[in-house]
Amino acid sequence: MCASLQKESFEEARGELIGTPAPLFDPQKDWSKLQPMPGIKRDPLTFRRASVELSPDSIEKLHDVAKTMQSLTDCYLEIQGVPRGDSPADAELAQKRADDVLAWLRDVGKVDAKRLKARQVASAPDGRTVTFVFLKAPPAGK
Repeated sequence: MCASLQKESFEEARGELIGTPAPLFDPQKDWSKLQPMPGIKRDPLTFRRASVELSPDSIEKLHDVAKTMQSLTDCYLEIQGVPRGDSPADAELAQKRADDVLAWLRDVGKVDAKRLKARQVASAPDGRTVTFVFLKAPPAGK
């Protein structure tokens, strides 16, 4: 009898000491809660008109982005494809560029895909670019 009471008391005490852990941040589910990281910027990538091909200059910039992501392990990256115009073809090309940059960072740069998101954003006259927004998780409980 005494041994079973001790076991119950131990399990209750252990539960109180450990408590319920805070849920882990899930970037795929809570991406919109990520916040920009001030002071971390990288030059945008430029593409030839109607092309998704990465230039040697763009690849050099991507190596820098990958190195930043590897050193900031609590950082997330939004890769934004910027279309030149408002047509569906422009939007599709911008998304394809962002997707290809994500694939390069994942496959060549060895950045965890869970920390990356590619999306097409509003058009701009200088179009033909992919920009980077470095993000961090919100403080716990927010």
